Amino acid sequence: MGAGSRRFKVTIHGPGGHSYEGFGLPSAVHAAGRVIAHIDDVRVPSQPKVTFNVGVIQGGQSVNSISAETSMLIDIRSADAALLAKVEQQIKDAIQQGVAETNQRWNSKAITADVTLIGDRPAGQMQKDATIVRTALAAARVQGRPALLDGPHSTDANLPMSLGIPAITMSGGGDSGGYHSEKLEWWSARNAHTGPQNVMLTILGLAGVQGVAAPLAK
Repeated sequence: MGAGSRRFKVTIHGPGGHSYEGFGLPSAVHAAGRVIAHIDDVRVPSQPKVTFNVGVIQGGQSVNSISAETSMLIDIRSADAALLAKVEQQIKDAIQQGVAETNQRWNSKAITADVTLIGDRPAGQMQKDATIVRTALAAARVQGRPALLDGPHSTDANLPMSLGIPAITMSGGGDSGGYHSEKLEWWSARNAHTGPQNVMLTILGLAGVQGVAAPLAK
């Protein structure tokens, strides 16, 4: 199963100005703070799983400048396409709410926000009894490995799956955890060789070997 993802760049614009002489003008950085606070308040179900994250924020000119521009990058994910679209709209509403509140706070209309789509990976799914899935599981069993199906992930297999083209993402071998954390991410090379072997066995099973086995893929 492939978790779909939608990614956005939000750019907040303001008039800018000097922190003392221009005090009273609305700040793009302050508006971003309100926007992120409202995004953080969005409530989502535990199942089907849907996630959101403001992963990068940039902006400001100097410590004594009222920020004229701030940008942030937002990632939203779910294997449920309808739920993904619903949460996307909630986050867009949160952006506009933060902008409106900042303008109201400073009695202004100067703060605006542009929302640009920068990534769109559709959700997709393969049935457990699909030939490509059964072949990969059989290859694992031949090696004496556990034949396991992992939970939803967002990978290059999403697009072909969404188009009805058989596709899977397979383990590269070894073991790992704590992803994207400088302090917690780890990887173990133990049995790492079995990953490429499993991929090769799966390919041979699907494509067939002349004089040995007919292709399983039709």
